[in-house]
Amino acid sequence: MFTQIHSRSALTTYYQRMSLTVAALFTVMSLTVPGTAAAQNLPTTNIELPIPGVMVPASKDYTPALIRGLRVYPDNPLMFDFVIDKGE
Repeated sequence: MFTQIHSRSALTTYYQRMSLTVAALFTVMSLTVPGTAAAQNLPTTNIELPIPGVMVPASKDYTPALIRGLRVYPDNPLMFDFVIDKGE
């Protein structure tokens, strides 16, 4: 894969050929039409999704965890504690 090139003209020729190859491949790939894209099918599991267009009822109330405060230590400014309300 890696070859040792000794002369400057051979190196220039090598770069020219590689540049031409990359440009040709880019041109060919940009002119080709990509195939048809399709989404994946849902796996057949126990997921009960509503029919599209049907109103979904609201879920029950949920109280997430909340940060209620922050305790900072003056003697060590990089040390602090979060005061957290657990919620549910």
